[in-house]
Amino acid sequence: MCQKIPWPSKGPITNAVLKEGNPYALGTFAEVRSRRNCPFCRLVVSSEMDVPGPPRQTNDAEEVLVRWDESRGFRVDGTITPQGTRVCFAQKQDSRHSHLNHARVVHGTSISISKVENWLCFCQKNHGDVCSRPPSPGRRKGSSSTIPVRVIDVNRQCIVIVEGNCRYLTLSYVWGQVTPLRLVKQNRESLMASNGLEMVRKHIPRTITDAMDLVSMLGERYLWVDTLCLIQDNEKDVIDGIQTMDQVYEGALVTIIAGSGLDASSGLPGVQPNSRNSKQLVENIEPGVKMTVVHELDDYMKHSRYDTRAWMYVF
Repeated sequence: MCQKIPWPSKGPITNAVLKEGNPYALGTFAEVRSRRNCPFCRLVVSSEMDVPGPPRQTNDAEEVLVRWDESRGFRVDGTITPQGTRVCFAQKQDSRHSHLNHARVVHGTSISISKVENWLCFCQKNHGDVCSRPPSPGRRKGSSSTIPVRVIDVNRQCIVIVEGNCRYLTLSYVWGQVTPLRLVKQNRESLMASNGLEMVRKHIPRTITDAMDLVSMLGERYLWVDTLCLIQDNEKDVIDGIQTMDQVYEGALVTIIAGSGLDASSGLPGVQPNSRNSKQLVENIEPGVKMTVVHELDDYMKHSRYDTRAWMYVF
């Protein structure tokens, strides 16, 4: 069945070879699954079985179709396949960004800091004012005054107050049932002293310490985290922080989203050695043609604990 698809010996498939949206019938799901010697069928089965979220029941009698999309690769039409699932070409080299209908092959159990740095560099050079609007953290729109905002200084390992423009990252995560170390009136002085956070690092949830380490690995200095940058037992400070929260995130160089964590102790996969298990099926379709399965970020996020979160402060 798959031989009906004109696989290229050189170069990617284009609309000159395949008509966009043209369906290719592969038979029933049971038939596709039975073709264990076919690498493309193995990828199609993976796209149906290894989906984000809880395991799903497949219909063996269901007809399986794949449709070509020049910008995204092959889309698998199935009742349980997430809309963002696709089978696309595996990129031959780790270039700065992926080509159309290609996917990057992930190597190792740690994130690639150089890859993230390349993304940042590309963004700053090509996105202009769309992304590069660095208002002072906490500056109210329509006002020239700046509200002092605390950030974590990962170099000095303490909380500091900044008055003007500064380059910083933010963290968005789920507290869960974990009670994180919080900035309060009683520990404010000690946490704002040099190495104050290093002294209590074992009490800081791993997601936050991983974010601090990631900021340092990227060669940046400042990180904003709600629990350590707002005085949690100071009602006015918390309310002021909430009222300017949109500007804090908007003004950040990057927002780190802990999308896979169940709570604040889950950490950021890939920051610490051997903390990420990257499962990726790559198949040799034809000589010189490798393909893999890709699920969109949204498909993972809608099954995450992060997607259920909401702001809640109790005084």
